Amino acid sequence: MGNLSRWHRNYARFSLMMLGTAALITAFTFLIVQCTHKGGAKPQQAEAPAIDYNQVATPDFNADSAYRYAAEQLAFGFRHPGAKGHEQCARYLATMMGRWCDTVIVQPFTTTLWDGQTVEGKNIIASLNPERDRRILLAAHWDSRQWADHDLDTTKWRSPLPGANDGASGIAVLMEMARTMSAMRPDVGVDFVFFDVEDQGIPEWANRYEDNTWCKGSQHWAKNPHRMFYQADYGILYDMVGTAAPRFTKEEISMNFAQGLMGKLWSCAAFMGYGNIFVDELSGAILDDHLYVNQILRVPMIDIVQNSPNCSFYQHWHTVKDDLDAVDKETLKIVATVSLKVIYSDYPYESESWCYIANSQHPLRFLQKRGTLLCAYWHHQLQNRTQHRLLFRLEQRGWIYVSYWRPPRCDCYSNRLRPVCGLRAHLPCRQHYGCRGHFRLGQRPARMS
Repeated sequence: MGNLSRWHRNYARFSLMMLGTAALITAFTFLIVQCTHKGGAKPQQAEAPAIDYNQVATPDFNADSAYRYAAEQLAFGFRHPGAKGHEQCARYLATMMGRWCDTVIVQPFTTTLWDGQTVEGKNIIASLNPERDRRILLAAHWDSRQWADHDLDTTKWRSPLPGANDGASGIAVLMEMARTMSAMRPDVGVDFVFFDVEDQGIPEWANRYEDNTWCKGSQHWAKNPHRMFYQADYGILYDMVGTAAPRFTKEEISMNFAQGLMGKLWSCAAFMGYGNIFVDELSGAILDDHLYVNQILRVPMIDIVQNSPNCSFYQHWHTVKDDLDAVDKETLKIVATVSLKVIYSDYPYESESWCYIANSQHPLRFLQKRGTLLCAYWHHQLQNRTQHRLLFRLEQRGWIYVSYWRPPRCDCYSNRLRPVCGLRAHLPCRQHYGCRGHFRLGQRPARMS
């Protein structure tokens, strides 16, 4: 601003000397405006209020749960394509995400590695609120590297590695986020994308380097998204987010494509006292999954990735020591907590729920309000498998209250349906088809008539 002010003053003097009366008036007016901006009354300009993240309601992220998800991934062994643990872990991830998300899509693809080897990969896409048009993207890679080419012991360079921090940590964060967000849904659709064949790029001992040998899963998904014309407001990539000495910097590609999101997330971290972890420092570009999402799909995506000052990423990167000891559960919670604060500040949780009165011709009907599925009425008739699945989905979503009546000799669902508020009603008469009024999370509804 100092250089700009000097240029303004020189320009004003030049106008006074060289121009006539009209130019003199113009320059004088210009100087008055400048002085007013600098020392007088400030111009009327609307400023965006700072967000008080303490007031942003978010689900409670459980660090122990996330750490357990990381351990369960490592229990399958090596997870590079072709390994036994790769197929087993894919099934595990799809099954677990299916517990919390509305849809799970396994996207198989075939790709060629740097050495000409053809492998089969599987991207896993799990979605909350799939009916929403507005969406956000949360991603990580789930494969582990096949070659420990940065190990100090050169005899292990061709050995596979556990991939605890580089692989399992990001997936563990997203799994726990999916679990908690499923019961306290933000006002937006959420896509959790687990990329495969990210970490099978050309090893150091090959004595050459090729960019496109990395991030095969994200390249495939960006060119072939699970939804036609897929778009999202923004995306966040989690890579190596579990070390005991976390340090995340503002990576160059993230800043080029999604500077606003990165600034907001780092500001939120500073507000919450994590400024020493989310460091306000620009760092060089990193070849990671977010590059292809930004370039091909044009979804602005940032990369939260470990950046230790004295080594490549972190001490045990691409070594056989990248085991569960390399993961710290408190770091997982910090990363997730900051992310959830930013997400729910943009898309607050809709806690208001309305009950709907159904009749016997429509045994199950969902009411949609502002794009959010709300409370439903369950009729005892037509008890088939489809309705069992719908009821289970209703329970999974954690709706605040479901009103249904139970006729004699019909106790099919009394032990299955447990609304969040803890209140269950069994209305004895067929004329009582629903509930009246509305209520908020954590509160008991008004007395049922």
